[in-house]
Amino acid sequence: MATATPVHVTPERIMQMAWGYIPPLVLEAAIRHHVFDVLDGGPKTIPEVEKATGASARGLTAIMNALVGLEFLSKDKQGRYALTPESAAFLVSTKPSFQGGLIKHCSENSFLAGCTSTRSSLPAIPSRRSTLKSPVASSSTLSCSTSSP
Repeated sequence: MATATPVHVTPERIMQMAWGYIPPLVLEAAIRHHVFDVLDGGPKTIPEVEKATGASARGLTAIMNALVGLEFLSKDKQGRYALTPESAAFLVSTKPSFQGGLIKHCSENSFLAGCTSTRSSLPAIPSRRSTLKSPVASSSTLSCSTSSP
């Protein structure tokens, strides 16, 4: 009689799905705060990036360490962060190969709009510059625009 081989089951795939939205949000935060643009001038510490961007040291530490883990930044023993070849080529806004617009577009028009759609039953992506009354609370208004701050 043949014995069944035990199957080793892990939650890894579920964890990948649960945390799968994080990398685009980390990239978007770094793009919006010009982290890649600042580091294009050379390696810098958190205080140097804080001074150049006006972002908080706490927020920059979280975002920049996440970017190291995602291999979009490197960090040396002196605590200086630097661009990787990939981020230097595609995430610096002044370069013609910049891909950050795609990250911003996807975040603004897919993920966040989808959350609103699920909660309110409104269309996920309303027409440009439309203002919709939220059925959830009659006094709240959802303004939709594709322009970035």
